[in-house]
Amino acid sequence: MDRTIHTANFYLDLELAYRFFNARLFSGSLPACLITLQRKHGVGGFFAANRFGQRDQREYVHEIALNPTLFADQTESRILSILVHEMCHVWQHECGKPARGRYHNREWARQMLSIGLNPSHTGKPGGRFTGDRMDHYIVGGGLFDRVCDELLATGSVVRYVERDSGNPVVRERKRASKSPYCCENCELKVWGKPGIKVRCEDCDVIMVGTASIR
Repeated sequence: MDRTIHTANFYLDLELAYRFFNARLFSGSLPACLITLQRKHGVGGFFAANRFGQRDQREYVHEIALNPTLFADQTESRILSILVHEMCHVWQHECGKPARGRYHNREWARQMLSIGLNPSHTGKPGGRFTGDRMDHYIVGGGLFDRVCDELLATGSVVRYVERDSGNPVVRERKRASKSPYCCENCELKVWGKPGIKVRCEDCDVIMVGTASIR
């Protein structure tokens, strides 16, 4: 069996999802992007403008990276909402005015709201709309919710997830050897060895050990 077809199918599904959401949520205004998988601790995805270019430098391509480590614990709609979250960064880069660094500003937040994703630094209702580290939640019955349901009605989009991260026994074993830490200012959450000191570089404070982390 030719296993390379799994790679082609996996990335093709994400590419087709990007095109679908581009048409339905952004009126086809976004350029093609290079979608990659990157394991970056504590991050569901990120956008990097003009990250890749042809060797002759005639063309540059934006990157949208998704973290496959988190796939097994998330629904397909949640994973696809992360893709669209990053597509809002593409929209802002192309059509708006991006903020400095990785800051998520009000323009980005308004775009998220317009397509049915509610910005929240906690990923839950009541969180801040703007900030350096931002999550979101899907607005029930909103535009993204309806459009995503339409896409998923055609079949599964994220076909593969990491086995270890999806195995409750393995996951709990890994967590047992680590302790959770949280920044009280920006609510950044990380895992580390029990008893160590962890500093949040953005806030310049020592992170507090917590009983649980999600």
